[in-house]
Amino acid sequence: MSHLLPLSPYAVAAFLIIFWGYLTLNAALYIVFYQCRCSETESWKIQTHNTRHINKRETGTIYGASSEGRKRQVTSISKLTSTVNNNTLISYALANLADVPWPWRRGVKGRAPQHALFATCNLMIASLFALLTAEGTVRGIGSQLKTGHPHVLGTREVIWWLLGESWLVVASLGWQSAWEYYWHRLMHYGPVYRRFHKHHHFYKAPAPFDDMYIAPLEALGYYFILYSPALVLPMHVLSFAVYLTLLGLCGILDHSGIDVRLPRVYDTRFHDIHHSYTNANFGFPFPFLDVLHGTYRKES
Repeated sequence: MSHLLPLSPYAVAAFLIIFWGYLTLNAALYIVFYQCRCSETESWKIQTHNTRHINKRETGTIYGASSEGRKRQVTSISKLTSTVNNNTLISYALANLADVPWPWRRGVKGRAPQHALFATCNLMIASLFALLTAEGTVRGIGSQLKTGHPHVLGTREVIWWLLGESWLVVASLGWQSAWEYYWHRLMHYGPVYRRFHKHHHFYKAPAPFDDMYIAPLEALGYYFILYSPALVLPMHVLSFAVYLTLLGLCGILDHSGIDVRLPRVYDTRFHDIHHSYTNANFGFPFPFLDVLHGTYRKES
């Protein structure tokens, strides 16, 4: 058994990055939008009528603005990433971490009774998948991921290598999107939906930390799909990290309740609509297969 231990530092790092990355990004979205911009929901929230998690304390003064007379503005990617650029905001955030609805917290208003159990369990499952993938790559067991750098460091060779890896990232996104669409459709089949997926649809207007509220057995299936490109595509480990980062960001933003759009490519309203109309918008994170199968629904 000694050859099984210890875990490589890369595996431990992968576990910690997924675990703390998920918590950090969700907490940041909650603090910046649901606390600090609670008086400006018309400018960033998808379902403005739903006030779950909205902190009504006087936090809008940090930005010196209110929602009165403000026209609705879509949150662009650059605006989202540049919002946290204020020492006062950072100090406020650190002082109010206790108010963040962490996935393991019980008694949070509006939360499903099993949220703490399911969300904490699924966060551990996601992190363990990252650990096992990294460890398998280091040991050469199962994983097709490659390490190292191009053997020939000429400019032309590096460019071709980057193009090849970019194509593999796109292929991974396509692979995941296809399997996830049909897996998601299966989860909406009557008995399967009632037994498993109905938990996830408890929330009609998702907010930070809601994405992990899934039946753990269903989560196992999804994470297998998410990490499966490592088993079938000979991509570089950094390319796989880019792929995981993109889907991780989309998964969190899709369930944040925040209006974020990348024209013709990505729109958080797409999945938000799915939580209101469960017979439409099954794809993640792109709508292409919904358009193909006639299950695409635009914002009403």
